[in-house]
Amino acid sequence: MKLRHGLVAFLAVFACAGPAAAGVYADTLGKCLVSSSSDDDKIALARWIFSAMSANPKLSDMVSISASQRDALDHQFAQISQRLLLKDCRKETVDALKFEGDSIFEKSFAVLGEAATQEVMNNPDTQAAVAKFANYFDNQALLDLEKEAGVPVDAGAK
Repeated sequence: MKLRHGLVAFLAVFACAGPAAAGVYADTLGKCLVSSSSDDDKIALARWIFSAMSANPKLSDMVSISASQRDALDHQFAQISQRLLLKDCRKETVDALKFEGDSIFEKSFAVLGEAATQEVMNNPDTQAAVAKFANYFDNQALLDLEKEAGVPVDAGAK
């Protein structure tokens, strides 16, 4: 029963989890999760994370995801997770659970979450959207800060 609660707790915090220090077995499991995941799996995971994050009332006004869409994303993520943990990376999962306990879910899936995020961020449209904030950033203040820190400033940067 504790394992089930650990997995459920992982799912509840996964989208918000920061980098977690992983033991060697959780790290090995994380690498297996990434290498066993297709690009489509990673996009499905990123969509699930996006959906989960958008449930936060402070973000929910920015998107419209129906209950049936959320349910479909939950189902898809459950299927991918089951395949990865119970089939594709079964040995790594068993070893990680045996030697590091059920905290390995959060730690190893954080590695997969990073890969999923990278998959999304590598898209040229996403990169262009991310870069738009620079239109509003005070570059001179940044150059002044770099100068104060003793960082060599490129003469062509001004």
